Amino acid sequence: MLASTLDRPSPEDSQTLAEVERTITSGVGALCFSRGLERRYQTETRLQRREFLTAMGIGGSLIYNLFLITDWLILRDVFVYVAIGRLCLITPMFIIMLILARR
Repeated sequence: MLASTLDRPSPEDSQTLAEVERTITSGVGALCFSRGLERRYQTETRLQRREFLTAMGIGGSLIYNLFLITDWLILRDVFVYVAIGRLCLITPMFIIMLILARR
């Protein structure tokens, strides 16, 4: 099976690997890569991080809103206020944060 051009190692990849190995073996107290290497990592993983954040945000907001069931069972006298707070305040903030994170 032929490897795609993205899967083939380039001379730059071997230089990058050597730089990573040098940084790891330098024994510095806090692991800190060069700005160029950090920028490359951020660029190459942006799409995966964005998708992960979106999926976890949607899942988290659904689980958060599922607690309305326990609120209804336990707090029937103030359930309306709790539901308004969850659905009209916190959930829209989740949505706004997800939209801002997608940019």
